[in-house]
Amino acid sequence: MGINSKDKRDVYYKMSKKEGYRARSVYKLIQIDEDFDILKGSKRIVDLCGAPGSWSQYVSSSDREVISVDIQNMEPIKGVTILKEDITTVKCVDKIKSTFKGNLADLVLFDGAPDVTGIHSLDEYLQVQLILMALSITLQISEMSSTFVGKIFRGKYTKHLIFHFKKFYKEVFVVKPKASRSSSIESFILAKGLFCKLKKDFELSEIEEIEVKSCGSGPDPELTQENNEEEVCRPTVLPIDPPYLESILNRRNE
Repeated sequence: MGINSKDKRDVYYKMSKKEGYRARSVYKLIQIDEDFDILKGSKRIVDLCGAPGSWSQYVSSSDREVISVDIQNMEPIKGVTILKEDITTVKCVDKIKSTFKGNLADLVLFDGAPDVTGIHSLDEYLQVQLILMALSITLQISEMSSTFVGKIFRGKYTKHLIFHFKKFYKEVFVVKPKASRSSSIESFILAKGLFCKLKKDFELSEIEEIEVKSCGSGPDPELTQENNEEEVCRPTVLPIDPPYLESILNRRNE
C-alpha cells in the first residue's frame, strides 16, 4: 500500500509503519494467532505468496526456520529464507524440502490473492483456484498434525471449500480478523490437525452453511483516522520492480 493511497488514514496502516511491518495485513495474522495460538510449538513455517513479507516478519524468530515464497522479488527479512518460485511447480516443493533439510513444515501460511476485478463472483472463483493450489503444495511440504491458514473470499463456494479441507484436516474454521474490513468479503480458512495427504477432488455437492468466527480485539479499520498532513507514514520497504511503476511515471510526466 503506497503513501498516496486513500487508505493511509487507516489505523492499521499507520500502526504497521510505526512498528516496522511491511504491510497492514500483518495484524490479521496477529489477531488470528492471539485467538487461536497457531504459532505455539511451531518450528518450521512456510509463508506462501509471502510478498511483501509482513507475515514472515511476524513469525520469524531465533528458534524457528521460516521460508517465504513468492514469484515476485522480495527485500531480505532477518531470519527468513526467501525463495523466488512459483508455488504450483515441483521445483518449488523440492526447494522448500531442501531448505528444511528433509524435514516438513508444521505451519503453512497463505495470504495470496489474484488481481481483484471488483466482480465478487469472479474474484471468489479465482481465489478458490488459488487456495486449492496452495493446499496442493501444502499437502506435499507439511508434516502430519500441522496447521494451515489461508485467505479466501466468502461466497457461494465457501462451504464447499470447508467441506474439502475437512477431508485433510481434523478442525476447519472460517475466521474474520478485526483488521479485515467488515465491508470486505475477505476471510481466512484455519485448518488444524492434518491427517490425510491423499489427493481428493473438489466437489460442489449440497452442504450446510458454515459459521464465520470473528477474532482479534483491535480497532475497527472502517473508522479511519483524520489525515494529519504533518505525519507521513512511509513504507517500511519500497516494492521491487512494481508492475504499476511505468504507469506512475507516465502520470508524473503528463
